[in-house]
Amino acid sequence: MRLAPLFALLLLPLPLRDAPDAVDGWRGSFAKGRDVDDEDLEELETALIDLRGYGRLSRPHRERAARSLLDLYGAGLAASRTPARERAAHGWALAQLARDEFEALADPELVRWAAEEVLVVATANPTSRRAAAAHLLAGAQAASVVQALKICARADDPELRAAAFEALVGRQDEGVHRLCAQTLWKADATTPSHLLGAAEAHFRAVRMGPDSRVVPVLESYVRERITDEAWRRASRAASVSAGLPDEQAIPLLVLGMETWKARESTGRPVKRVQHDLHRELKARSGMDLGLEPTRWSTWWATSRGGQARPIAKGPERTESSFFGLRPTSDRLVFVLDCSGSMGQRFVPKQPKDEREWTRYDEALDQMVRYIESLGPEARFNLVLFSDGATAWRRDLQPATSAHLRSMRGWAERRPPGGGTQLRHGVELGMGLAPDGSVDLEKLEADTLVVLCDGRTDEGRDWVLPVLRRVNPRARIAIHGVRIGDGGDGTLELLAETTGGDFVAVEE
Repeated sequence: MRLAPLFALLLLPLPLRDAPDAVDGWRGSFAKGRDVDDEDLEELETALIDLRGYGRLSRPHRERAARSLLDLYGAGLAASRTPARERAAHGWALAQLARDEFEALADPELVRWAAEEVLVVATANPTSRRAAAAHLLAGAQAASVVQALKICARADDPELRAAAFEALVGRQDEGVHRLCAQTLWKADATTPSHLLGAAEAHFRAVRMGPDSRVVPVLESYVRERITDEAWRRASRAASVSAGLPDEQAIPLLVLGMETWKARESTGRPVKRVQHDLHRELKARSGMDLGLEPTRWSTWWATSRGGQARPIAKGPERTESSFFGLRPTSDRLVFVLDCSGSMGQRFVPKQPKDEREWTRYDEALDQMVRYIESLGPEARFNLVLFSDGATAWRRDLQPATSAHLRSMRGWAERRPPGGGTQLRHGVELGMGLAPDGSVDLEKLEADTLVVLCDGRTDEGRDWVLPVLRRVNPRARIAIHGVRIGDGGDGTLELLAETTGGDFVAVEE
């Protein structure tokens, strides 16, 4: 004989019966500013174990448990966006914990419920819960989910709109293509960075077919901006061209190469955009023809005539590298680890000057040689991080011999010591203000080169919230170098998210 659901619930152990209330209470106190320590997290993890058991009782119990998890995720996500570093880190970790529990609980019925009863029902659900549902349904392919997300992507509330928008990224759907193209066209200073970043990410994740009605819209956008004198606009145009078919994209990319090649003689910074355009052409052709536009135009002309053949790249000037990394910029900031472990002997090197040659010595040596190779018209700065972060200069400086000597002397007077607070170094290198904002008018750098030799003090949870908030507009590419076999994935995530490269230097 089966017990009635209510009677069965009353027979449950008290912790299991009260699991949703326990999680809701914990979340409510966190949202009001509760500090989090190891005991608090243990308390929450226990409550979530009970909540998982509660959700397995029946469909109504599963939905009740899911509401608690959605609200917990929303609270964590909201905290992750604060400029207060410790609370932001706790918030992001909390959101990931809620995500894992929701995914463990979810089945097709619960996914459909979240789309039809949470996402689009404003009267019964607060905006933060609906936004959390949008985030957690990002991978669901059911038609009901896609339709609900498209409705919410046009909502008035910016939090809900951004969450739904991000959840639609990469879907081969004409409506999503159109929405992203319209967002790019209409973007202005008031457009949330989340939306701008999501629209760009979408066209980097899809390739529209030639019969798509959105192709002419995106083609027009790229054509207008790829020759824009503002490098950030041209860079974004090169990036979103990835969504166009070859017939539309390649001529525009070659046009961009010709325009930015001609600007080399004006003294403007051009390398970053040139390499953005080169990256897209290389990805489409499978060849590396360098930065000379005529090679690319010749290749395209022969390819269209059915005579595609490799084009000789020609001699290239030998360039210095930084641990094998060749950053594609002449406006860059080096962000170097100055923690105690950087004082260890650099194994591939022999001792110099009767003293041990350290990781720090090698980093400074390779950095100076690389900057020298850029020539005096390049501009650079250096940030060192350990227990905090400090910059050599407030602004980028010309890469002259005098400046390089000054920078190296400054760095050598700050020997390795202390912890590994990489986040401080990256945020200082990006020019972020204490409130987490960035002044694009003052931001000269377009590239960071970050070197670290081990696990960081903050972990990697801060990376995505910070970059999503500022980098869709700042467009800083971050290249990472890791010395040794330590690390926690932070450098890899920074590079992957910003289109940079990552190099691991094994000892």
